[in-house]
Amino acid sequence: MTSNSQETSISVLSSRSVIACWILLATWAISALTVAAASMSPIAQALEPVTGIALTLFAITLAVAGFAWKTALLMGASAFTIALALENLSIATGVPFGFFTHTDAFGAKIGAVPFAVALGYFMLGLPAWLLTRVIIGERFSTWASPILAAFILTQFDLTHDPIGATVLSQWHFRDPSGLNGVPISNFLGWLVTSFAIFLVWSWLNKRARPLPDFANRGFWLLPIAFWALTAAQYPLLFLTAPTGTVETGDTVIAVADVYETATINALLVMGFVVLLALARLFSLDAETEYFNNLRGA
Repeated sequence: MTSNSQETSISVLSSRSVIACWILLATWAISALTVAAASMSPIAQALEPVTGIALTLFAITLAVAGFAWKTALLMGASAFTIALALENLSIATGVPFGFFTHTDAFGAKIGAVPFAVALGYFMLGLPAWLLTRVIIGERFSTWASPILAAFILTQFDLTHDPIGATVLSQWHFRDPSGLNGVPISNFLGWLVTSFAIFLVWSWLNKRARPLPDFANRGFWLLPIAFWALTAAQYPLLFLTAPTGTVETGDTVIAVADVYETATINALLVMGFVVLLALARLFSLDAETEYFNNLRGA
């Protein structure tokens, strides 16, 4: 097969994968937003498996569209392994997240960590990594990129963990404190774990095929849309929050207040990254042309 034929095959595959990504993203969004808007209803319970399956397929298809099968598999395996190891380590020793335990909310566990939780680092980490690539543009750095990506991924944890630790009872900290019972050690743990994952990904990406050009906005809008839709769930949860309170340590918190805090973080923190990435994406054509001219000089 000639080089031109290979490039055509890759282009067709990527194009089809991008279309599949948008279909899966729409399926996940409809399901996830419905669950958020009517979390206590039978339809929400029925849609929860659809939400998880669509998100998993979306992450896999997005990884393949961007990096091809081999690199996508290595990225998924490395994220899963690092997350599983560090979460199990923290449950046993308190490092790096602090002492905590997972409940049975996410099902089957490997050691003391649910399979779904370890997989989640890949499914949520991939959009965060691609958002970083958009924001940094042509100035990709082996060290700076993983640091920025770690902060972006930890935004999700900052938004969701206080809900998981209280209202949803998905995990519990031995010494509740900080943000609605979630101690600062947890967020530092997310930064450390995410950085370790993205450092491996940085190394893998340097040896993989190039990502789609930034002019391919159909691809690069996918992680931006995903981050925006993820953030959009929290205002819906706040607007439909049930009455009542939850306890975290010696503190009693209104359920609505927990969701309101998540909404503030979703809008002001996750939303900021969405707007920044959109602004960068639509200014990258000029930047790419500038760097190409430098290389050709």
